[in-house]
Amino acid sequence: MGLISPAAAEQLTRTELTPAQATTAAELLLEALKNRQGDVMHDALAAPVQTSVDVKSVQARLNQRAAIDAARVVSVTPGYNTTTIDAVVTTAFGDEGVLMVLDEDGKLLAWKWSDRIQPIETTALDFTRDLAAGRWIAARSKMSLQLQ
Repeated sequence: MGLISPAAAEQLTRTELTPAQATTAAELLLEALKNRQGDVMHDALAAPVQTSVDVKSVQARLNQRAAIDAARVVSVTPGYNTTTIDAVVTTAFGDEGVLMVLDEDGKLLAWKWSDRIQPIETTALDFTRDLAAGRWIAARSKMSLQLQ
């Protein structure tokens, strides 16, 4: 009949990236973000994302961000073939939540600043402006995590 055991089903629903590996990868990303290390951040991107942006663009984007005083991983949620990291960064403006999606190798596939909810019209306009200016990663970050 094609039924599988619950233990086998559990294996099908989990990434091979362990929570410890995911935490280490997320901490590397947060540290690169905090220290504005474009080369490290670029190296930590998943291949499909990495091919759409160069180190110089990543660095320019990091240089535009508010300085980060501290960062920490809040939770790690393994999924089917990705892992979602919930983190918090602290700036002079307060705490900001960020969700990161890592692939099987611990590379960044997508991220979303969770405290930046804007009206859909604003998001759409910002998205098209980023596309027109060639800021692919910035545009991509405005999409839902599933679309990223």
